Amino acid sequence: ALEGLGWAPEDARAEAWYRIARGEWERAVQLGPAAREPLIACVSDVSGDALHAIEALGRIGGAGAIDVLIGALELPFGSPGNSEALLRHRRAAAKALVEIYASGEAAEDLRQRIFGKRALITEHSDSVRHVDSSRDTCFGTDHIDDPGYHTDTGIGVDFPL
Repeated sequence: ALEGLGWAPEDARAEAWYRIARGEWERAVQLGPAAREPLIACVSDVSGDALHAIEALGRIGGAGAIDVLIGALELPFGSPGNSEALLRHRRAAAKALVEIYASGEAAEDLRQRIFGKRALITEHSDSVRHVDSSRDTCFGTDHIDDPGYHTDTGIGVDFPL
């Protein structure tokens, strides 16, 4: 609709907001660092858009992106919200951080910050024996009285050195 009215974004940041609003994630990534701030704003909600934003931030990188991705990675199990969405959110953040690390393009101090989260990214350990199912993952309070209730401490994503 905006294009039909002859509207054009005034700068790359405005174009990033526009591309994100249209779900044109690849086009947003192509804008590079100009898209970082708009993408970061999308990560605060545990939704499909947040997952796309996390993946895009993994491709763009940068200090601000790494801070947000680490924050998403560290969302505690048992946080309010849809448990399966939280798991997808954390897993996407872990994969994005690994992608930034593996690219070798991040500054050494940023790579070290990511490396410092390696145990959280790679290890998947449970404090209580249980069986996860696709319907009932390991978050939430809806099964707190269940004898299989447990806490997880890692994501289980491969982090090659």
